[in-house]
Amino acid sequence: MFKSFTPIALDTGSRVIKALALEKHGSEVKLLGFSSFEKKEIKNIPGKAEQDKRDILDVLSKVQNKDAKFHPAVCLFTGKSTILKILNLAFSDSAKIEKIMKYEVMHHIHSPDKEMIYDYHIYNDAESDASSVIVGVARKDQVEKQIEELKEINLDVVSMGMSAVALFNTYKFNYDILKDQTTALIDIGAEFTNIVLERNGRILFSRTLTKGGETITRTLQRDLKTNFEQAEEIKREQGYIVFPDTAHKDEKKAKTAGIITEVMREIMNEIDHTLRFFKSETKIKDKKIKKVVLSGGTALLPGIERFFAEELGKEAELMDPFRKIKTDKEFEYLKVVAPSLSIPIGLGLNAIGEADVKINLLPAKLKLTREIKKKYKWLIPSGILLALILLVPVLSRTLDYHSLRSRLENIRPELANYEKYVPEIRKIKSENENIKKNINVFKNAVLKNKFYLDVLSYLSKSMPGNIHLKKLSVKMDRKKEKPLAVLIEGFAPSYQDLEDYVAVLETSIIFKEIQLLSTKGKLGKAGIGGQFAPAAKDNINFAISMNTEKSKPRKKRNE
Repeated sequence: MFKSFTPIALDTGSRVIKALALEKHGSEVKLLGFSSFEKKEIKNIPGKAEQDKRDILDVLSKVQNKDAKFHPAVCLFTGKSTILKILNLAFSDSAKIEKIMKYEVMHHIHSPDKEMIYDYHIYNDAESDASSVIVGVARKDQVEKQIEELKEINLDVVSMGMSAVALFNTYKFNYDILKDQTTALIDIGAEFTNIVLERNGRILFSRTLTKGGETITRTLQRDLKTNFEQAEEIKREQGYIVFPDTAHKDEKKAKTAGIITEVMREIMNEIDHTLRFFKSETKIKDKKIKKVVLSGGTALLPGIERFFAEELGKEAELMDPFRKIKTDKEFEYLKVVAPSLSIPIGLGLNAIGEADVKINLLPAKLKLTREIKKKYKWLIPSGILLALILLVPVLSRTLDYHSLRSRLENIRPELANYEKYVPEIRKIKSENENIKKNINVFKNAVLKNKFYLDVLSYLSKSMPGNIHLKKLSVKMDRKKEKPLAVLIEGFAPSYQDLEDYVAVLETSIIFKEIQLLSTKGKLGKAGIGGQFAPAAKDNINFAISMNTEKSKPRKKRNE
């Protein structure tokens, strides 16, 4: 069905796997194929990773070219530790930006260069020499792990995209841009809510929230005392956002709608807080947001447009990612769920070169390998030509070889006179090594103090108002003189709040592993993450270890 070089757009989300392929003919873009699969289990159970691979293969089999050994794909990075930052620079020279970008990223993200992957897109200001740079950052180990998993199912990953960038590219391609007006793009997915503010066709601001449709499902699971799959089905078939004039007479349906509306208000509070933060930080004169465009699976809830319009006081509408993309009759069914496909469509536009912002989180070595493969057909003739060019001076040098050798023999006695300076040179070398060792001692001391400052800065920024700390300590590796873990103790009003805080800590790029060491409080039968929650008045004492290295698995004792 597809040409071998047509890249697939693949979104392996936490709940639904989506794959599609687009094709460009002149100025027209057409949907060639689409497939999706809803995962039945989310919990970490034995064999889950292998089952996920089989599910992805099943989705890909409906859209990929079966004759291609490794099919090219533009994939969504699904790791938790991603950051999209907008840097404003006083210059626009791309060569200068490339030189300083690594240090700018380290300064703003507070993470060692070797532990992260970043890519950036430059917007030049036509009226001045200034520029704004959109920087995407992710943890290197998470990106490399996902790429290896995709290689195992015969995918050649040509680009690793970010959800916020894909969302923006879909909107930019399909909609007419309003001049000097700000539009809020809000994609409410299963695990995360992405907020992107667009102005004059550029990304002005971006933020990712750690709540989404799955938060609604888990609340229904707890309050209705059912399992996750049944709660998800209830949300989709009976769920809606309730208003005073739309309350349902059926008691069960009214209760379901009430739970969903309450959780949506919690998500709305965080969205509103984010928009207020943007207004307080932005330097533009007109800070008013003209309209809100909604997407993601949760945007399919009945009443969501009215809910956003009333809560934010803005014009609200659902995004149509197929607005300027041609679809055949076989794909008419997708129009019902179109807002949930905004991110995979953005990946597909990137695959055919129609993306406005191109952020690629592939490791530098893989990017270089791909460039070499593109130019491979020219390497052999170019190599032969280069060899011929180099051969001429080599032959002329060979003719002078014997004369140079005789001249060397004449100056050899003079070189012997310099041997008396060798002991002095060795002494200076030894002193130089001692100086280097002292410098390293000072350097380690400075890095250790910087670590403490980064930790305190991160905790102060990420801690919710309802989480209280009582104690903070640092566990050190005495031999290597470096911190192993930061231990914090405190209390939270509920296990749900504690789980949310642990989820936030897991997105940190300072720490490799977050461990909940202990909790103390009233538990229901299911404990943390179960169907029963503690009473709101009970404070939950906790101890958390934030490790700078992943803990090694313990060896089992021989019985």
